[in-house]
Amino acid sequence: MNEIATYSNNVTKLTTEIKVIQDNVCKGMIEIGKRLIEIKKELGHGQWLPYLEKELGYKPTTAGRLIRIANEFGTINCSALN
Repeated sequence: MNEIATYSNNVTKLTTEIKVIQDNVCKGMIEIGKRLIEIKKELGHGQWLPYLEKELGYKPTTAGRLIRIANEFGTINCSALN
């Protein structure tokens, strides 16, 4: 038997807020990755790693993950994940 759950207005409101934040995080990670790809192409040899640490405080693995997200999911509709 499937019962429809009933939540308080506060739980419903907070759930909606979480879904909006999830959408923003998804979009943000993709957009950061896209920009990192552009920056990496523009920087000269040997400047990428110092740039990541100095300007963004990113480890190379973090930047690599964001770039991979942009490459693999750059066309995804983040809202559809909710």
